[in-house]
Amino acid sequence: MSGTRSPSPRVPATDRLADAALVIATHGIDEGPGIAAAHAREIAARGIFRTVAAACLRGEPSIEEAITALAPGPVRVVPLLMAEGYILAWLRARLATPGREHRIELCQTIGTRPEIAGLVGELAEIRCRERGWQSGRTSLVLAGHGTGRYLTSGDTAFAQASRIRRSAAFADVFCAFLEQEPFLSDVIARITGPVIVAGFFVDAGPHGRDDMRAVLAPFGERATYLGPLGGHPRIADLIVEAAANCNPVTPG
Repeated sequence: MSGTRSPSPRVPATDRLADAALVIATHGIDEGPGIAAAHAREIAARGIFRTVAAACLRGEPSIEEAITALAPGPVRVVPLLMAEGYILAWLRARLATPGREHRIELCQTIGTRPEIAGLVGELAEIRCRERGWQSGRTSLVLAGHGTGRYLTSGDTAFAQASRIRRSAAFADVFCAFLEQEPFLSDVIARITGPVIVAGFFVDAGPHGRDDMRAVLAPFGERATYLGPLGGHPRIADLIVEAAANCNPVTPG
């Protein structure tokens, strides 16, 4: 994970937070919660919440197991997801299971937070300096997984790309996907000049690492990859902020 970070967001130290459990919910990778577990350990060390756990929809511990293991009381669930798509819909359905002794509050999805756009822009500026590129002559592509099953899941990435574009720091800003149009390889092929690609992914797994490398390989040194955003240290700050300022969404 990159060491770049800004001061942590100011989080009110209230009894309401101290009494709440935080569950970082993610899709899962390699049968476990992946980078969410590292974020959970880092946040737990801050002592803000009663307890902190990472859980996944595919793998162990499951969302149900993680919540059942908690003492009765309020639980704030923060989706460590980059899109508000079918995975979030699946999470909501899983949280709606009746009979639990917890008051579950579903908080804002991390990929929707406006700070993500600023983080991507900052990391891209740093890469430009490392490469000796002028940002005004460099294009930035925000690349996500995409899916033909839930096309609106791409809306989150398009919204973040629009935020970055408004900064006018780069020659242009695009949004592209691995498994839905506009496809990443096609977008890069149409760009003239250097390209920085930011991975709109949580983990460096088959999609955020392997598939991205395969797509970018034909473009050589003209295209550089920042890696998946989910592992950046600042994501832990955004998780805390989402939980602390939670406007609960009713699961289900």
